[in-house]
Amino acid sequence: MVVRPIVFTGVVMFLMNTLFPNIATLVRWRSHRYVIRQSIGWFENDFAGRISNRIMQTPSAVGEVVFNLFDAITYAVAYVVGAALVLQGADPLLLIPLTLWLLGFILLARVTVKHIGPASKEASKARSELNGQIIDI
Repeated sequence: MVVRPIVFTGVVMFLMNTLFPNIATLVRWRSHRYVIRQSIGWFENDFAGRISNRIMQTPSAVGEVVFNLFDAITYAVAYVVGAALVLQGADPLLLIPLTLWLLGFILLARVTVKHIGPASKEASKARSELNGQIIDI
């Protein structure tokens, strides 16, 4: 009840004051540099609107991933540490089910991420393709 708000406030201040203002610009510039180094054939095989859309949508996606990752990690750590302290105070043997649950959760998260990753890439590819066609038309 005390540690999580302090940690969360620190993380939000770090993200909003240092990381977010710079990450969008950094990602756009790196994407731009990557695009301008490509051959003419690379541009002929793709929609200009799709390329532009990818450059513009990537910074917001990166920022959202970073924020959600920090938020999830602070919440999970506070939850597990708090539960461990409460359970240990009641009976140290209660840490065994918590540990088993934590291992199961980590395993489930890894399996889920493996399946969501390719689906997310396909959805992003389809969205960029559609936006590219609309912009080019």
